[in-house]
Amino acid sequence: MEPIRIARADGSLITTEYRGSGSPFLGVVISGFGYTYRNPLLYYTVSLLAESGADRLLVDLRYYEDEEFRALDEAGKDARFEADAAAVADAVEREAPRRERIVLAGKSLGTSVVRRCLRRPAVAGKASLILLTPGTEWSAFIPELIELGRPSLVVGSLEDKYYSVQNLVELRAAPYVHRLELEAGDHSLETGDAVRDVETLKRIVQGMRIFLAEEGLRGATAEAAGAGPLKIVLRTPRLEIRPLEARDAEALYSYRSDPSVLRFQTFRPASPADAEEFIRANTRSRGEEGSWLQLGLFREGRLVGDLGVRFLGPEDSQCEIGYTVAPGERVKGIAKEAVTAVAAHLFGELGKRRILASVDPDNAASITLLEGAGFRREARFRKNVRTPQGWADELVYALLAEEFEVRRRGDDRPGR
Repeated sequence: MEPIRIARADGSLITTEYRGSGSPFLGVVISGFGYTYRNPLLYYTVSLLAESGADRLLVDLRYYEDEEFRALDEAGKDARFEADAAAVADAVEREAPRRERIVLAGKSLGTSVVRRCLRRPAVAGKASLILLTPGTEWSAFIPELIELGRPSLVVGSLEDKYYSVQNLVELRAAPYVHRLELEAGDHSLETGDAVRDVETLKRIVQGMRIFLAEEGLRGATAEAAGAGPLKIVLRTPRLEIRPLEARDAEALYSYRSDPSVLRFQTFRPASPADAEEFIRANTRSRGEEGSWLQLGLFREGRLVGDLGVRFLGPEDSQCEIGYTVAPGERVKGIAKEAVTAVAAHLFGELGKRRILASVDPDNAASITLLEGAGFRREARFRKNVRTPQGWADELVYALLAEEFEVRRRGDDRPGR
């Protein structure tokens, strides 16, 4: 296809890149003032759009290196921005008749350009939005976003002076707006802690991937290609085991944030919203390698724990499990009951041959549980896991399908 060029009123061209071949989906990625589509947040946005099969129009107003723009007074800068944003909106509007769906993604200043694109009915009617750290217009944008009613993913930090506006509570009530709100981070979502920032970036990328899949863009995840997520539902004498749902977020947060639980966990929710995002990110698996499926353990209708299954290679033959039980439900055999039931399903129904579990050497209760369920200790990795207290050792336990079957047959013998 011909490249998409965007001309200013004076005939000069706004910097763009067009990467496409005539897909019915178009992703428009608009840079911030000094944050371009080569920086991490937008780089991965572009990559996910490519993965989803969308054509990509990348827009950079490049004010950060435009000496003429920088020399203007505030009124002049505003006028220049309005003219440039209108030119971008014109270009997207011209593309609208040729596209089934349009994803508008902006970072900071770019979200203000997205706002102006949405004033074109031909664009708004086909738009899904990814708004990364909205900028100075955020408070004014929120009522328009709510009224528009288009599917949106909003990513921001509660420490960002632009994000935490008074009418944020209204946005949180909108059912079609997905939010990924971070407790810490500046306007670029950076904290100065490299490890934490990498984990934050992973969360955002996963959130965008899920959002694109839910919006029906093909290829965004395996689910978008046509297969739905796994629905493992098991019943034991005391438990119902099923995938967690958004409605379980409050209960999940209540025990996952308990200090006695945090000691041995890497997921540390700062709020129920964090727990809800965790559920969204970890209940979409259809069994593809590397994905997690988080199951809830329910006793008499109450969430008393959760158990995660991670699907591993080679040849899709292994899984890793991790489990958490609410403090008031421990020492009742609930975790062992759940691990045994899930292992039986993984080996029997899904045909897995090996299940792994990692555990902190100081977590005596978890070690006892695994050994009682038939798992063998296979390795100890020195200083392999980063914790708030520093680097910690990690024990790896494993159970083979044939070992589980021998144990099951033994337990089924009369008198056992």
